[in-house]
Amino acid sequence: MNPQKTFIVFHKEKFTYAQVDARANRVARVLQSLGFGTSDTLALVMSNEPAFIWVYLGVHKLGARIAVVNHHLMAEALRCSIVSCSPKLVLVGDAPRPVFHFRFTFPRKRDKLMLRSRNGY
Repeated sequence: MNPQKTFIVFHKEKFTYAQVDARANRVARVLQSLGFGTSDTLALVMSNEPAFIWVYLGVHKLGARIAVVNHHLMAEALRCSIVSCSPKLVLVGDAPRPVFHFRFTFPRKRDKLMLRSRNGY
């Protein structure tokens, strides 16, 4: 397989296999630096966007689990979905989410809320 071939086309943006792999590796390194590993779960609240692919691949490169949470859920349903999968980390995509104005209460102290910047990873 040619790493320079297009893997994803999203609107007018194109991403090659090599670009996606590099971004997935970067996600994996960042997660690992936060103490995230094979026995952990990441809750992913993200719309359909290219970053979904490299986050998904990055988590799997670590051998960890990913729980994809519907980004259309509102307040209590969103909180319940996140808490029920017992994530070590929660990663939220760029889509505007007024429901995140409330404060999450997680059952364990080690849980974190990590927000993705508009500039990607």
